[in-house]
Amino acid sequence: MAIGFGATMGAMFGFAQWILGRTPWSLWSVPVGIVLSVLVWGAGRTGRGLGYDQVRILYDFVQNSLAPCEPTRPDA
Repeated sequence: MAIGFGATMGAMFGFAQWILGRTPWSLWSVPVGIVLSVLVWGAGRTGRGLGYDQVRILYDFVQNSLAPCEPTRPDA
C-alpha cells in the first residue's frame, strides 16, 4: 500500500514538474513502484508456497483436536 502511495505521489509531482516546464524526474517513481509491487507480490506467492505444508499440518492438528468437542443436538 505504501508503494502505491509513493508511486502516486511521485506521479502527481512529476506531472506538476512537467506542466511547469521542468524536467519530470519524479515520474520514475511509477515504474519503480510497479516493479516493487510485482516483487512483493512474487515474494508473497513464494512464501505461501513454501509454508503450505506447515499450514496444512497445523490445520489438520486443530481439526483433529476439536473433533471430539463437536456439540450434539438434542432431538426436538
